[in-house]
Amino acid sequence: MSQEKISSSRSEVKRQCPEIIPAKEINVEPGTLILLVGPPASGKSTFAAEHFPVECVVSSDYLRSELTNNPGNHILSDLAFARAGQLVASRMKQGRVTVVDAMNLRPNARKAFIKFAAKNNRPVIGVHFDFDPAVLQARDLARGGKVGEKAIGRRAGKTADIIMLQNDKNLDELYVVDQPDQEVTVNLPKAEQALFETEKDFYFVATKAETDFFEYGRRYKERLKDESLPRLEVQSDSVNFITDSPEARTFLQNNTIPTQVIDLEFLVKRFAVPIDDPLVIKTAERFLRHRYELNLVTFVLVSDKTSEIAAQLKEIAGTNFEHTQSVDMDSEQLKKAVISIDRGELKDEPLLILGDIHGSLQAMQKMRQEVILEKKDFPDLVERKMVLVGDVPDRGPFNAQSLLYAANLVKRGKAEWILGNHDENVRIGLQIVWDKFSESDKDWATWIKEDFKESMLRAEVRSRATRQSIKELIEIIDIYAKGTMKKQSRRPRISKNAFKELLDTMNAAPIYKEWRHLVAVHASLPHIPKEDEELDDKQKMIMTHGKKMWLGPSQENLKLRTTTATNPDIIVVGGHTHDREVTIDYRSGTVGLDVTGPTLHALKYPEMEVIKHDEPHLVELFEMAKNPELPSGEKLWQLVNFFEDQLMLKLNSGKRNSEYEGLTIISYHELTEVNSTWEKFPVLRNFRGLIIDRKGNIVARPFKKTHKTGIEISLDQLDFKPEKVFEKVNGSMGICYFHGGQWRIATKFSFHNPGYTVPATEMLEQMNTNALDKNNTYLFEIILPEDPHVVDYEGRKELVLLNSNITATGADLPWQKVADTAKALGCRTAYDLTDQFEDLTIAEIYQKAQTEGELHNLEGLMAIYHDHDTGEQVTVKVKAIEYDNKKFVRDRMKWDKLLDRFDWEKLEMSDDDKDLFMSYKRDSEFVVAALETRLEWIRDQVKSIIENFIGQYKDIIKASQLRYLTYIRNGESQADAITKSVNDALVMYRSAGGKMDKEDKGVLLSFIRSIRGGQNRMMIAYAKKKITTRIQTETAKRGQASFWLLPE
Repeated sequence: MSQEKISSSRSEVKRQCPEIIPAKEINVEPGTLILLVGPPASGKSTFAAEHFPVECVVSSDYLRSELTNNPGNHILSDLAFARAGQLVASRMKQGRVTVVDAMNLRPNARKAFIKFAAKNNRPVIGVHFDFDPAVLQARDLARGGKVGEKAIGRRAGKTADIIMLQNDKNLDELYVVDQPDQEVTVNLPKAEQALFETEKDFYFVATKAETDFFEYGRRYKERLKDESLPRLEVQSDSVNFITDSPEARTFLQNNTIPTQVIDLEFLVKRFAVPIDDPLVIKTAERFLRHRYELNLVTFVLVSDKTSEIAAQLKEIAGTNFEHTQSVDMDSEQLKKAVISIDRGELKDEPLLILGDIHGSLQAMQKMRQEVILEKKDFPDLVERKMVLVGDVPDRGPFNAQSLLYAANLVKRGKAEWILGNHDENVRIGLQIVWDKFSESDKDWATWIKEDFKESMLRAEVRSRATRQSIKELIEIIDIYAKGTMKKQSRRPRISKNAFKELLDTMNAAPIYKEWRHLVAVHASLPHIPKEDEELDDKQKMIMTHGKKMWLGPSQENLKLRTTTATNPDIIVVGGHTHDREVTIDYRSGTVGLDVTGPTLHALKYPEMEVIKHDEPHLVELFEMAKNPELPSGEKLWQLVNFFEDQLMLKLNSGKRNSEYEGLTIISYHELTEVNSTWEKFPVLRNFRGLIIDRKGNIVARPFKKTHKTGIEISLDQLDFKPEKVFEKVNGSMGICYFHGGQWRIATKFSFHNPGYTVPATEMLEQMNTNALDKNNTYLFEIILPEDPHVVDYEGRKELVLLNSNITATGADLPWQKVADTAKALGCRTAYDLTDQFEDLTIAEIYQKAQTEGELHNLEGLMAIYHDHDTGEQVTVKVKAIEYDNKKFVRDRMKWDKLLDRFDWEKLEMSDDDKDLFMSYKRDSEFVVAALETRLEWIRDQVKSIIENFIGQYKDIIKASQLRYLTYIRNGESQADAITKSVNDALVMYRSAGGKMDKEDKGVLLSFIRSIRGGQNRMMIAYAKKKITTRIQTETAKRGQASFWLLPE
């Protein structure tokens, strides 16, 4: 369908956008809902604390901390936001100013709170903290790197989020804070202004600063050593009721963090309800229940005003929780007292805790030498025990040897081995090997030589790196006579007894280990298990493999610091997350030791000192990774294998006995794309589409990355005229290279593919390939009628030559050389459009391309210029708005989701759902019109399907209606009349020959049964099914990459 037709069918959608105001003075009316909007580290919490009474602020971080002691805990985020919703709902009902301190970047996140304001007719204000990501990252580093560069980059400065915020019709006003030192005045209603003077009476306010777990632990342990101080004995999951007094507050401030204390009187204030409102005690009970399940100490602060509800809460706690008590201690003793949490026989001892080892044997041995030398220098001290927090094998230079060395340390009592995900995978594989060997009647060496196959592991050990570690461990090796180079025998690297000993060690290894004030775990610690608590397989896997959640564009492993829930005297140490540096997070009391790089890191406990040692083999590889130039030969293969092990690259090798045997094509792993890993390891830029042979010779060289105008290169850097402007061709990429005496075409992912490489090669064979230079790599766009994309090429089948480089060096050929080659070859290049833009700078070309109606049926443009400083030829992409809009409709307005959100009863879609589909494109005439056109088509189809159905069976329907009326006149009840008229319809159906399929029959009878109600639900469901089937058929016919508005 043409754009003109789409536009003509567009229905008017009127929206009232908020007034956008630079934040200098904010006037707040009574009952206003204020949403603070911005990424982490943007200053929302500081702003809230400076300008609003604390009881008005609903903070997602604080609610998470109330549940888990950890404000960054993402596992219970949904629960925290449910509690936030309850607070907002209650305050909006009472007409109290409410400030939501959360990111609030997504429309759905805001609507979760706005609905309560709308229900009570309250005004809504947004305050947007709009800072450059670099400012946010600097702020985050200043507060200890709580969020991390990656997380900030993912959430900050998203154009789509900002556009949707600025067009959010649910906001009455939107204030913008975009300067770090911006002064803002907030004028509050009288009631809220007065609260600043009275709120200091609450424990929550007196200690609202974020808790530093490490500082708390240091002070707490110093007090614990003082035997003259009175003790309050508590269990780790206990609920402790304490009467409010100055001495009680001193005790709590000395022994707890704010979120360990439920201040009942303040809870009443937060909800803005009477003290006897059931919501208060119900919420307090829920907090207690969750904290009890997480094995956390909790105190309930009871004032005179809250004594009655405290008594009810205590009765509930005593019935449901094993350890409930009232703090009964002399006031002078209470003021001095220190909590003593019962942890049985657990004690602290000197430890050296190692991060993920991954085959770094020499670095691990150097760590052991640290312990030996320390004992030699201080013989009277207890020898420091090593703790391996998981992932001893895989992805490293000495995987088998590292496993054996770790097991030996454990056997000698020198180390504790905490299982990680890679250890667990190896353990499963070793168990499979042992079980299969045990079933045979062969000796160990014979079975390994004759029966062991890697394939026996694949079903349960999916990681290639893990299978490789197991193969290294049991592979057959040559044994030489001592002192000679004479081969004596061949046998497995590991003996049967040593293998069984290693397996037994791993089977006995824990998934977490507790000391009195420290827990070691590999990936996650959602809670410290209680004594005798049995963990299920899912809980164990979270500890070894981590917790995954959808964050941004993909499912990611949560960090240790975003999964822990512990009492604040405990430090949690682990690994797993491939951080750029050791992460010591004071808010959660966690230390992450897994650092990507050639260096093994360890933590000395209790000194909290980080030490590190390099793995020599990896140092060289990481140096190569930082060099933008590709190595060659054996070193290239070392680098490729290393990157594959690190989940940065994917390899696709030519099949055996095929013409591609010995070749490997390399592409990026998804994580490399998501994380832009080439920023850290520049050599990665050379790998997308690289083809190499077994010796590390480069057969085809990938082309330099083209940068996106306005995104990767700002417009102010492109305020000059380009040398050339070409169309951006919209097909599939083909890499053309010479090998085995002929020219071949591969895609980024495969050497041979019937859908792409075969037709592309057939087209190439019809051309004059003598025009191609065997020393070059050529880049084609493959356009096929059976593989349509967004741009309509009217069924053409062609190869378009886009570029060429010198395979040995990667240097791009001059454009004129590329154009001459295309002409001699017998194909075209991308169309040269330079003349159409001869007076425009690249920035101006971008503005033109972003104007609807300017560039029709083009993906965009490619602009070429030479860098002023380096002299290198640079190509930048300029996307066309029409293509962008069509791609948006194709990818974000998918038919299956439209049909799912469509209200089939009302034959309409709600405004909220329309907003969801239009997202940041709601100002695009094309996108709005496309949505309305599709919705109108659905309505027309429903009407047409029902009309056709009724028309097809009108005689039976009419006769049945007459029979129904006759039965009614004869005194039959309505129910009997319907039943009899339906039975009559069945008779008529049979007498007519019964030429009706089963589905039509059911719909017809259902329709007749609902004669008095008109169209029934079954008829609508029938129409929906017909429409869904038609859409599925059309999608299969058109392909996933094509753009089409309506079925033909």
